[in-house]
Amino acid sequence: MIWNALIILFSVQLLIALVLMVGYGKTKKRKGPVLGNASGLTVIIPFRNEEDRILPLIESINKAHIPDNVEFIFVDDHSTDRTVATFTSVMRIPFELVRNDGQGKKSAIQTAVRLATHQKILTLDADVRFAPTFIIEAQFSIQHDLVIFPIRMNGRRLIQHLGSFEFSFLQLVTFGLASYGNPVLCNGANLGFNRYAFLEVDQERKDYQIASGDDIFLLNAMKEQGRSIGAYALSDLIVDTNAPETIGDLIRQRKRWFGKMTKMIDFYAFFGVFLLILSQIGLITALFCVKFSLWFLLPIGIKFFSEWIIDLYTFRKFKPLRFLTLIIHQIWYPIYLLLLLIPSGKEKRWSVQSGLKEE
Repeated sequence: MIWNALIILFSVQLLIALVLMVGYGKTKKRKGPVLGNASGLTVIIPFRNEEDRILPLIESINKAHIPDNVEFIFVDDHSTDRTVATFTSVMRIPFELVRNDGQGKKSAIQTAVRLATHQKILTLDADVRFAPTFIIEAQFSIQHDLVIFPIRMNGRRLIQHLGSFEFSFLQLVTFGLASYGNPVLCNGANLGFNRYAFLEVDQERKDYQIASGDDIFLLNAMKEQGRSIGAYALSDLIVDTNAPETIGDLIRQRKRWFGKMTKMIDFYAFFGVFLLILSQIGLITALFCVKFSLWFLLPIGIKFFSEWIIDLYTFRKFKPLRFLTLIIHQIWYPIYLLLLLIPSGKEKRWSVQSGLKEE
């Protein structure tokens, strides 16, 4: 009875993964022309105390193919370190540096959007890096009011690999559901939108007193007003970022992410969380039952296979080390979920200013 239930559970997990992968595949094809002159683009990069992480981004910009009709606006959200001096001394591309009119990342983006010269907007986090053709590809790909672009998490440490496995699944959900007309996730580290659409929906937003969620709240506002939303997972549109290097950093980051996602809970999100928890319970049950019958290795194998193909499909590289780490992930993930329930300090990348509240 238990064996049958586990087979059904993990087979459903595999089926959902395959359905999402089919949808993900649809987002790897750009719609519309890719040749000719593209309209102008404004790249917005908000930052706060990024002195130790911004140089890879600047190196990417300096090496990138930048058309004449692309402008860069860096928005300083009241930094107290040497971020400005660090990147302005090595930046070789013309840019504008402004100070946030308000407080927090949302306000920083809002400040830059109002100053932007062009209608196409691309927001990037200060710690990403990308290929030389990325800016041009993004410029041609912003063909909707909101466009979701892909992100790849990297790292050398074990905890970074473990964190990137979960992020691979989140990317699958992001692009898989978006392809079926139900976008539920996006990430401001690599996000495009139309300036007019942003300013129009911005008038109705009431989330500026919440510190994080610049991306999810914008997505929700676009959905509520029936705006056009697209998603492209082309390899030319990927930006890379480093996964958190310690367990504490990983837990704080994920708590911040999951905190803002709970504001947008719907059937798909609820079902996903339910299936995730049930899957971990099923894994623990299967591991316990293996000592009574080796047949319980079969449902464990189905679960492992579904997660391996997700990582292989979204990460786009096969590395033996990641394969071995995925085995560790089977034991780590239930522990990780329990750690998420333990109160901890806030993730300090965008510290909470006075007048703002954290989720």
